[in-house]
Amino acid sequence: MTSEAIHHPASTPAVDLTRSLSYASDLMFHRHAGEVGEHDGFLSIRTPDNPGFWWGNFLLFGQPPGAGERISWERLFETHIDADPGGHRVFGWIGEEGETADFIAQGYTLCVCTALASQRPLPPARGNGLIEVRSYQSEADWQAAVELQVQCRDAGMAEDAYRPFKQAQFAFYRRLEEKALGRRYGAFVEGKLVADLGIYPFGTAGRYNNVCTHPDHRRQGIAAQLIFEAGWRAMSAMTLQTLVIVTDEDSTQRLYKSVGFIPHDVSYGLQRQPR
Repeated sequence: MTSEAIHHPASTPAVDLTRSLSYASDLMFHRHAGEVGEHDGFLSIRTPDNPGFWWGNFLLFGQPPGAGERISWERLFETHIDADPGGHRVFGWIGEEGETADFIAQGYTLCVCTALASQRPLPPARGNGLIEVRSYQSEADWQAAVELQVQCRDAGMAEDAYRPFKQAQFAFYRRLEEKALGRRYGAFVEGKLVADLGIYPFGTAGRYNNVCTHPDHRRQGIAAQLIFEAGWRAMSAMTLQTLVIVTDEDSTQRLYKSVGFIPHDVSYGLQRQPR
C-alpha cells in the first residue's frame, strides 16, 4: 500500500520515507509550506513564515538516536534550524525508539504516533445523522475553523501564542485549497461549525489533518461521521486510493478503527519546549 501511494525520487534519499506513512505525509505539507533540505543522513525542515510551528521547524533523521548523540543532534539543529539556545528543539527519525533517555533527562518529551490507513472507510456504528458535512464556502467558515482549532488546543498551550500559529497555518491551508491541493470539511449543527478536518493528497493517498471537535460536542458520533463522509468525498474529488490518519492518542485510534482504519506503522520523535 505505502510504496504505491508515495512518490519517491529516483536517487537515493537522505531519509527513506517508504518506512513511515506519518513522516512521508508530513513532508507533503512541508514541501509546500517551507523548505526541505537534504543532508548526509537527515533532512532539515523549515517553515520561515510560521516559526512558532515546532513540527514545521525540525530535523528528521534516517536512523534512531544512538547513545550519546544528543549533543551532536542539538548542534545540527542550531546550524540548520535555530541557533537560539532557548528556542524549541524537535527531532524525528525513521525506525524504532532508539536511545532517548539522555534527551528526556534534559527536558525533552518523547512523541509516539501511529499511522492508520484505509482504502474503504466504513460507516460508523455510532454516527450522527443530524450534522451537515460540507467544505468551507465563506470567510466566516474559515474564521470559525480557526476559532474551533484554538478551542481544541491542548491545556498547556497559551492562547495568545497558539492563535497566531493557527492563523498562519490556516492561511497556508487556504492557499493549498485554492491550488486544488486539498480540501477542508466541517461538521455543522444548526449552522454552527462543531468539527473540522482537512484531507490533502500525496501521490494516490490522502492525509487527514488536524481532526478537531468542539469540547461541548464530543462523544456524540460527530467526529466519526465527519471522518467517514469527508473521506469518501475526498477520494472521489481527488481520485485517491488510500486515506491516512496519524494520531498520538489511544482514544482517537479507537475512533479511527471504528470507521475502517488499520494501524500501519509507528513513528517517533522528541520535542523540547522553548525555555
